[in-house]
Amino acid sequence: MIPFKEVYVDSSLEDHPVVQRIRHALSHLPWTSRADLEAVVEEVTSYKQDPWAEGKRILMIRPYEGRLVKGCPG
Repeated sequence: MIPFKEVYVDSSLEDHPVVQRIRHALSHLPWTSRADLEAVVEEVTSYKQDPWAEGKRILMIRPYEGRLVKGCPG
């Protein structure tokens, strides 16, 4: 398993209980709160030599817009 080196959280989720538990568990890592996490994705993919490997070391916590559970289409 590749260890995370930093955490980004959507600023709208900072006070969410699950985010607070994750923050406590990963308190040894640098945390950044941002409203626009797409800018972070663009930064990583534009200037890193191997953006796929680098992206695996960054944890992003953002809102999920879709349905978490859906019926099986089969």
